[in-house]
Amino acid sequence: MRRTFYVVAGENGNPCNRLRVLLHDLDMKQAELAAAIEVTPRTVSLWTTGKARVPGAVFAYLELLKKVRTLAQ
Repeated sequence: MRRTFYVVAGENGNPCNRLRVLLHDLDMKQAELAAAIEVTPRTVSLWTTGKARVPGAVFAYLELLKKVRTLAQ
C-alpha cells in the first residue's frame, strides 16, 4: 500500500500560501512546476488556490530546489 503524505499547515496555517511563496522565491511559473513533477497545470492551480491538498513531496522538492539554487550562486 502506498502512503501519501500531505502538508496541512504552511505560512499562516495555509499550505497554498507556502506553495505560492516558494514558487515566487524560485521565480517558477505554475506550468513549470507542473512539467517538472509531471502533473497537469490544473493540478498545480488547484493547489495554489487551496482547492486541493498539496502533497508533502511537492514542498520537499521545492525546498530542495531552492537550496540547490542558493548553493549554486
